[in-house]
Amino acid sequence: MREVQSQDKNIRARGRAEVQGTEHLRDDGRGTRSGDIRGHKMSRPIKLNCDTRSYNLTMRQKQWDTLSRKADELTRLTRKQVSVADIIRLCIDMHGSDVCDEIERRYRAQTY
Repeated sequence: MREVQSQDKNIRARGRAEVQGTEHLRDDGRGTRSGDIRGHKMSRPIKLNCDTRSYNLTMRQKQWDTLSRKADELTRLTRKQVSVADIIRLCIDMHGSDVCDEIERRYRAQTY
């Protein structure tokens, strides 16, 4: 019985030691903790070497699912992280003016 109690105390002491010193980690809401030993979040890699603006975009779930699936496939294929935002930015660069022209064409067709 004493041997079991001794093992239990050792396990509890180890658990306390593992928990001590983790105050700098933040709970990310998914049951895991994030942060580094200095208490700062890991920074994102710099993908855009220019001034940036942020925009909160609402889209249909089906659109998100398609983009997310493609981002995962491209990440595996290229062995570099490809995000949904990367795909959206490239689509804007490639097709942005065409989309604006189409919106303008449809508007003019309605007003004449």
